[in-house]
Amino acid sequence: LVPVVRDVDKKSVRQLAADLTSIAERARARKLDSSELTGGTFTLTNLGGIGSTGFTPIVNWPEVAILGLSRGRLEPVWKNGAFVPRLMVPLSLSFDHRVIDGAAAGRFTRRVADLLEVDLKRQGRLDVHIPLFPPQDAGVAALSKRVKDGFDPKGVLNPGRMWAGV
Repeated sequence: LVPVVRDVDKKSVRQLAADLTSIAERARARKLDSSELTGGTFTLTNLGGIGSTGFTPIVNWPEVAILGLSRGRLEPVWKNGAFVPRLMVPLSLSFDHRVIDGAAAGRFTRRVADLLEVDLKRQGRLDVHIPLFPPQDAGVAALSKRVKDGFDPKGVLNPGRMWAGV
């Protein structure tokens, strides 16, 4: 089941958390209305809670993309002449190439990772890095800019709406 949270661009983070809690409880109890399972354009999935260290999420048709988060783990990173612990949280974006250019998708994923890193650092967490999974080069590192610049071929993708409040 992939329940749909609507109007995320109009909700605070607290309201989104409340909506997610409510819809998740109804999904577990198998009490969702069919209207709560249709109309999505983008899925966010997290397998970190069950120990996943990396996976390739599959796009839920007719949506155009899915972003998967895996379990974070502390890893030693060489920084300023010494190894320091750094929390690594893998992200993986799968998307429909008929709608989204690969380079745009890569830049979008990097932008999401940057926003998450800044937010976690601001909260005083350990030094954080969000690696892309599988590793992507700079050429595949772009969706946010294209959408920001007005690229939204069928009005189905709006990362500003997906990440409101981040």
